[in-house]
Amino acid sequence: MAERVLSEDEVAARMPLWCALSDLFLDTQPRRQDYEAIARTAREGGFSEEQVRDILEREVFPAFAFNLMSIAGEWTGFDPDFVRERILRTLKRPRVTWFLSGGARKQFLAREWPRVRAAMDGQEPDLLEVTVEPDPPILVVGIGVLVIVGVLALVLGRF
Repeated sequence: MAERVLSEDEVAARMPLWCALSDLFLDTQPRRQDYEAIARTAREGGFSEEQVRDILEREVFPAFAFNLMSIAGEWTGFDPDFVRERILRTLKRPRVTWFLSGGARKQFLAREWPRVRAAMDGQEPDLLEVTVEPDPPILVVGIGVLVIVGVLALVLGRF
């Protein structure tokens, strides 16, 4: 996946939404107010549901998924300067880990996106736990092997 380059105006417009969405990655259970804040921020910024999902999946998730897997993750909230720096740094990196994080991304979006969308539609988000079927292990292993071979080929300059 290609690097995503944003202008300073695009970054400034996204900052409030990035900060609101980053709260989904805290080491706490998101509350109704968190989803309402995301919806309000998206509305105020003029973002459509499609844009919010794209920003969540392609900009915020890759930058903050680490906190969901940390033993002692951040739980008080991310500093806005950290949010900006972390997302911009992540956007500049090649997406080698995109395929490797597929299962985690799929589970996260299956759980969180319906809640965000409900809040954006003015409905009560369903805060009950969502069960997501994991990807078949052979598919995950196969993709992982392909990614590793591709990275080795790039590093060794064989292709």
